[in-house]
Amino acid sequence: MSKINKINTMPAVHDIKYFLTPGLIRGDNSTSNSIRENIICHYEKCSVFKDDAKYGTHWSSLLEDLRNILYALCDMPFKNILIEHMGGMKHNYDFKLSFMGLNQEFITKKKVEFKHNNSKVLKLPQFLEIFDKDCIDKFNMCDERYAEYYYDHWLDKYLAIDNNLEIISIKPDKDTYLKQISDISYKHPFYNALYISKAKHLIEKRKLAKDSISQYLEKFIDPTSLVSSFNFVKIAQKIKESQTDKIYLMWDCTKFHTQIVNTADIQIKKIIKLGKLYFDVDVANFEYNIRIRLNWGNNAGIANPRWKFSFINKSEI
Repeated sequence: MSKINKINTMPAVHDIKYFLTPGLIRGDNSTSNSIRENIICHYEKCSVFKDDAKYGTHWSSLLEDLRNILYALCDMPFKNILIEHMGGMKHNYDFKLSFMGLNQEFITKKKVEFKHNNSKVLKLPQFLEIFDKDCIDKFNMCDERYAEYYYDHWLDKYLAIDNNLEIISIKPDKDTYLKQISDISYKHPFYNALYISKAKHLIEKRKLAKDSISQYLEKFIDPTSLVSSFNFVKIAQKIKESQTDKIYLMWDCTKFHTQIVNTADIQIKKIIKLGKLYFDVDVANFEYNIRIRLNWGNNAGIANPRWKFSFINKSEI
């Protein structure tokens, strides 16, 4: 039996459709994932849907598979599971599962991260994401954040593509620009104007954004020798803290899979490959290497530059 904490409302019977397809349109990803996570927290209560004429078969299959895989996470006798929905960048995982004994005593807890339309961690788009400003403010990864480099060397080129004097005239000072670049609601007039005009000359704008990332990475990495001035000490510590003993619960649209990642002893040794928008690092004391990508989270060249970390096979290098 499972108990639920910090969760919203009882799912609707038709919510099962969010498990049956790889995903809806990109803009709905957050809402769709919230619905899936809500179902996981309510999975036992959702047993009332098993007799539904339209969706009952799908519910029965999903709930049985989910129950079996959750129960397999604890190798000691237990009576029920307390499922606490965590989520958010603060926790770096979606659920805390507390396994309770016959007298409601605590046995063990597990950190669980849910991923839809996946079956192994190597297929995940990222396991960690950090904002551009945090690469300096929190992790001391380099001495100039990408957004500052972009403002100094590329923003005027982007504005020239539009050739809109009204937008150019409201270009903010650097401090204001850097404070507002992570706001994806585009409340600042300059960012709002960029957003409204984003579709004009889109191909040229996307190429400029990619070129700016490539040249920024080359600023810190010598393409010929791969000698780098990036600092990975605090990033490695963040990976240790966020990934050690985390359980990935993955749904491939047919069945659930789990995989445990333990990064307790990792060391990021050096850069071993430089791509146009990413670089790969050699990781010691761990089964995978790591790819570190830099991209724009919301509309290339406009808002929310961020760093994404994904696992790759060592043989890919």
